Amino acid sequence: MTQGLLATRLSQLTFAIFIATSSVTLACQSFDRSDQSESATKSQKSSLRLPELLKQSDQGLAGKAEQYEAFLAAERLASQKDYAAAQVFYQAVYDKTPTLVVGLSLARVLTFLGKSQEAENVVRKVHLLFPKEPQPKLAEAYLVGLHGSPEEALALYRQTYDEHPDNEEVAARYVEALLAAEKKQEAESILRKSIRKIPESPYFLLKLARIKFQAKEFTQAKTLLDSLLRVDSDNIEGWTLAGFIALEEKKDEDAEAYFRSAYEKQPENDALAKYYVAQLLKLNRLEEALRLLLRIDQSDSPETPIDPDLKFQLAAVMFQLEDFENARDRFVALASKAEDPGRLYYFAGQCEESMKKFKEASDFYNRVTKESDFFFPATQRRIITHLELGQDDQARRLLTEYSQTAKKDAAYIRFYAGVLARLKEHKEALKVVRGASPTDRKTPEMRYLEAVYLEYTESRDASLQALEKIIHDHPKFSPALNHLGYSLVEQGVRLEFATKILEQAVASEPKNGFFLDSLGWAYFKRGQLKQAEANLLKALELEPDEPVILEHLAELKFKQERFDMSLRYFEQAMTIFEEAPAWKVNADDEWKNSRKRVKKRLDELLQMALPKKQDHQ
Repeated sequence: MTQGLLATRLSQLTFAIFIATSSVTLACQSFDRSDQSESATKSQKSSLRLPELLKQSDQGLAGKAEQYEAFLAAERLASQKDYAAAQVFYQAVYDKTPTLVVGLSLARVLTFLGKSQEAENVVRKVHLLFPKEPQPKLAEAYLVGLHGSPEEALALYRQTYDEHPDNEEVAARYVEALLAAEKKQEAESILRKSIRKIPESPYFLLKLARIKFQAKEFTQAKTLLDSLLRVDSDNIEGWTLAGFIALEEKKDEDAEAYFRSAYEKQPENDALAKYYVAQLLKLNRLEEALRLLLRIDQSDSPETPIDPDLKFQLAAVMFQLEDFENARDRFVALASKAEDPGRLYYFAGQCEESMKKFKEASDFYNRVTKESDFFFPATQRRIITHLELGQDDQARRLLTEYSQTAKKDAAYIRFYAGVLARLKEHKEALKVVRGASPTDRKTPEMRYLEAVYLEYTESRDASLQALEKIIHDHPKFSPALNHLGYSLVEQGVRLEFATKILEQAVASEPKNGFFLDSLGWAYFKRGQLKQAEANLLKALELEPDEPVILEHLAELKFKQERFDMSLRYFEQAMTIFEEAPAWKVNADDEWKNSRKRVKKRLDELLQMALPKKQDHQ
């Protein structure tokens, strides 16, 4: 037995104690044969002669040819899981010629048939016939363990190991039994002895590396894996374990390389594909993940279907890459076969929302039933889509229904208050926030909401004071930093302080377009036009449909006397305002005020463009 074959077999532990019977092994021990092609031919013929062979087996198989053909028939039946028929032929061959292989094969199918006591009797008889062979004792130990006597089974494994300490398979079975009995130190001792005897055994190196990995002794585990992969560079489990060690050590690039190596050696393995894709996504290498997933998806067929999780991951990557239509279609296609179709409809709704198709999004959210884990998130999005469509009454009704069944945790409080605030019911929103548990009231998120609502219920000064207290207690809480900084900039006061805290907000979230806009506006107010333009352009790139950012850029160009570009930005902002529903503009105070300012500037620029009247003498 080659070491590579042993490692493969030992990774398949189900009933592995029986020798994998084959026509080659049988021929070596019992029969004369010429080659494998002859064996294949006889196997095909035997399947056609099953009735005749069955009759011969009842009468006793006379010659070696009939026994060989009956054995091939048994092998074929066993591979087809027709164990009852296989037993008949194995028994007939065994009664005539009780070889080691045939006896263990018979015991194997008896065990599959639930006849473990008969199987145990067979392996004990085989042991008497072949006392120097370890396989019958291994089979007996397995069957004893199957009967619920793990200590007796372990004793048999130990006894077999003592008799055959140099046998690789015996040592492997003993190690497995020790680990099952949670005798890790003894197992490790046997592994070390085995590695000294067979230093290039993939199984022993991998097994000990796993033990070291579980003990978080990563340096020793890596040393063992280095030895393993030098001996067997195609060892999938070795590459995969190296990947998990790299993850534990937070070496994401190394983990990606190890998982890639494992996947490339066995690309049909969906589990390996998942590890590899997950690492690509963790490294934000979305395009690579997409190419890999599309290649896997092309291999999908009824005969070899790919893992649904990989199909979901493909749709999710498409969503992240803003291919919303394809992502939506894939989520919907997956829903028909999913255990929780609501989960897929929820993500399809997210795609529609991303395309500003709020009616279509709401239709998908409506398909998420109460049985789904995504029912409450979908209900929240239904409320938001009603608001986006200007359907305030429907939003209120659904919010009331939602409040009757939803868990009243901090997330619920934040959502519920946020909807009330959007409906301009700020007093009610403040009451909801102040009704949170004492623990939740102390969080910066809840304190921030309270500070925001104070501007509408008490005064701007009260709001700003509350924001300053949050920043004092939580100096890195970016929403409060941005809100306070932008408010001060709008008032034109404490600009240096405002700029400083806005810089901190952007440092914490460098891809937040609204934070970048606030900082750019602060630079503008301080006359630092170059820094202002750089930040405002980044903000517009991240939030291209935000008219307030366009207004700020237009004001910057106006200040620079670049009136052509100023006009273009003002016109773009006005187009967004005009295409948006009137209720949406009026619902947002910042939008409403911005629209007035933009219209005033456009009128001013138009007047500047008109020819001046000449005074006539």
